[in-house]
Parts: sequence; structure tokens; C-alpha cells
Amino acid sequence: MSEIVALQRPSAGVAVLTMTNSSISNFGSFEAVDQLAAQMTEAREGGARIVVLASGLEDHWYDHAWLTDLQAMFKGEKTTGTGAGWFRALQEMARPEVVY
Repeated sequence: MSEIVALQRPSAGVAVLTMTNSSISNFGSFEAVDQLAAQMTEAREGGARIVVLASGLEDHWYDHAWLTDLQAMFKGEKTTGTGAGWFRALQEMARPEVVY
């Protein structure tokens, strides 16, 4: 598994999550979203109260779900990750103690 989402802590209580997935233009592959959710949890548990979502690609921010993973899931084929990150990321964003 490669690092797609990097966590930085520029100051106390602040975290920056930067997605850099240039091979698929920052589309939300299952692997990327699984990593995003894990980094969101790590940022919160590490004391972040403000989390900035950033893109490591100059001309692209986060894009929608990567259709290749969605198609593979429906065909019963291998995907890049679990896909559960979508739900975990939404749960993290719903937490009142952190602002995204």
C-alpha cells in the first residue's frame, strides 16, 4: 500500500491531510478513502480540532469515487481497498469536536 494521504501537524490543534494520487487524478479510490478516514481519526486522536483537507496536485482537488473500484466491487472483483473508509470518513466529519 502506498501513501496517498499524508498527515502534517503545522501547529497545536491543527492537522493538514494532503491527498496526492496523481496516477488517477485524486479520484476517491477505495485505498485513498480508507487512508483518508484513518488519517482523519489519527488527527483527531492526536488532538486536532481543525483539519484542513488539501490536494497535493496542482490542478486537481479531491475527485469523486473512482469508478474502477465501484465496477470491480459490483463484479465481485478485487478493489484497491475495503471501501469502508467512505463511511468512516463521514462519521469523522460528523464529530462535533473537529472542524473540517
